[in-house]
Amino acid sequence: MITQIIEPTSNIFNLQLQIPKELIGKKVAVSYEQEEFTEQPKEAVNSIESIREIFKDCRVKFGNYKFNRDEANDYE
Repeated sequence: MITQIIEPTSNIFNLQLQIPKELIGKKVAVSYEQEEFTEQPKEAVNSIESIREIFKDCRVKFGNYKFNRDEANDYE
């Protein structure tokens, strides 16, 4: 039996195995072990004030914006 410990860095991991010659053409089982998730989840955002604080630098004001349909459809 061959065991190799890997630590994937994303949810897609290409695994390349070197199969011994005596196993070629036979069924081979590949297994993995899942460890318990120990990291605590982050605190939920419960208030509109905390959401505003998070996105304070991402706001855009469109108060003076006027949409010009002719200009938008002018491709020349």
